[in-house]
Amino acid sequence: MVDLPEGEYDISVIAFKRGSGPGLYYEWKDGVPYYGEPINSSLTNSMYGPNRIQMRDSLYSMQLFDPQDSTKSLPLKFIAEVDGYHGRKVVAVNGTPSVVTLEMKRMAFGVQLSADNFTEGKLHAEFIGNGAMLPKTVTPENMGGHFIYTLHSFIGQEDTYSRLLNVRITWEKADGTMVPLGEKPVYFKRNILTTIHVTIPGPDEGTILDPVIIESEWVKIETEEF
Repeated sequence: MVDLPEGEYDISVIAFKRGSGPGLYYEWKDGVPYYGEPINSSLTNSMYGPNRIQMRDSLYSMQLFDPQDSTKSLPLKFIAEVDGYHGRKVVAVNGTPSVVTLEMKRMAFGVQLSADNFTEGKLHAEFIGNGAMLPKTVTPENMGGHFIYTLHSFIGQEDTYSRLLNVRITWEKADGTMVPLGEKPVYFKRNILTTIHVTIPGPDEGTILDPVIIESEWVKIETEEF
């Protein structure tokens, strides 16, 4: 609960779930976790009045843990691997206690890698376009999952990201040889899982340069409680 003087207030809320990524990066300060970009504050599960220093209302460039070294964060990228939500509402405060219900809209899209004849080595995906996203790598053992990314632009525009990203797929064979499998432009869409499917060429086949793009609604719709 927070006490506010009478008047009209524009309430904006952002919320994060870890999703498929390594989680929002934080350091311990004064016994509580202090989060980096874009929060730049400690979170104490408390509410504050209007004199509280404001945090940036942003889903851009979030600092995430480096999965190889938990004392470091990954390089900042425009689109981060985290599951983000946003809600906004204008309310009038008249001195009478009230409960404000705020609908949270998911600001994320999903990416899944799929391949035929993929039995060895690694599959690398690069997302080319203003350094927007970190590359991803999968092996035959961990294929099948998907990666969730949050995009701030979904707050103020249509549900399709207006900037085209080129997705480049490369197969790293067991002996370290790199085999290009193709590159294709993709428009990512809010709450849509985009599957990028490639075929690993056999020993007597040439390189296949036509990745297939498949879009589908997420398997289920969940009500997220924060």
